[in-house]
Amino acid sequence: MKIIPIEMFIVFSVEKYRKLHYINTLRHQEEIAFFRRPLI
Repeated sequence: MKIIPIEMFIVFSVEKYRKLHYINTLRHQEEIAFFRRPLI
């Protein structure tokens, strides 16, 4: 196993977190749009 520098690990974790957050936000917006549609 290669030793990963801590800076690299932090950057990787942040990128991963931001991608997950972005995907969750998109999914949440789709759900809101889906639930609002019948009310209009």
